[in-house]
Amino acid sequence: MAIFENAGGCIPNYLYSASAKKSLIQKGLASPASANGAGSKNFMIPAPSEPAKPKIEMYSAAFYAASAMSGGLSTGITHTAVTPIDLVKCNMQGSLKS
Repeated sequence: MAIFENAGGCIPNYLYSASAKKSLIQKGLASPASANGAGSKNFMIPAPSEPAKPKIEMYSAAFYAASAMSGGLSTGITHTAVTPIDLVKCNMQGSLKS
């Protein structure tokens, strides 16, 4: 038995076996209708639950403040790391010309 029997798909066939469907039904991740193929088009795996956290409304003052802080932090870290390297490189290039 080939792992990829259908030519158009890249999903292994053993994921669609009867034993795999039974184990998903037992775990509550699939409905019994999908076991006989009737609901196979609506097969869904639930997303993991995320903890509730405060959301920032798009284009509000808090959104722009958070964007400015994150941009400044990431740019500051990058420039702090790269500027000394660039300074040494430029000094080395300048000493070659003399």
